Amino acid sequence: IVTLMDQALYLAVRSLLSDQQKTVTVELKVNFLAPARDGHLIAHTRVIKMGKRLAVVSAEVKNDEDVLIAQGMGTWMILGNG
Repeated sequence: IVTLMDQALYLAVRSLLSDQQKTVTVELKVNFLAPARDGHLIAHTRVIKMGKRLAVVSAEVKNDEDVLIAQGMGTWMILGNG
């Protein structure tokens, strides 16, 4: 679940960067709210703040039945010039 969330949050930030820029995870906090059983998990992300050097993003991971499994927030450092 943490790997899914980290990747989804990375992709949200990466979609707003130029080809010359890269990004790395600085911080990631995840709250587990329900067990993940059989089925698919889906991550929904939102960029909260996009600065010149840091981006703050949030995510929710839900199952096939739209049950909230985990909620998290992370900070990504932006490297390179845009």
